[in-house]
Amino acid sequence: MDPQGDACIGFRATGGADPLANEAGFLPSSLLIELMAQTAGLILPGESSGAWVAGLGNMRLHDGARGGEPVEVRARLERRMGSLFLFECRASSSGRLLATGSITLRAF
Repeated sequence: MDPQGDACIGFRATGGADPLANEAGFLPSSLLIELMAQTAGLILPGESSGAWVAGLGNMRLHDGARGGEPVEVRARLERRMGSLFLFECRASSSGRLLATGSITLRAF
């Protein structure tokens, strides 16, 4: 978490035989988006007890994460609109860009 509390970096370590990897050895794209949403959720203010994904915007899947590679996720709060929070997110692994896009969370 950065000092201002509006950005966060998360990591997911994957094993060589990751149970979530598909037959080709890649993590599903939906898991990358979930990782980005969960990392963004870490930035929500302390009064929030949780959040729902309210929307995805401009989501681009650039490459697949291979089992055994660590995935780094960066999320930055761009805007708050009441209980809605808009985040810009990106996922990468071993220097390769995996996914980018915006995620809107509705805090409760």
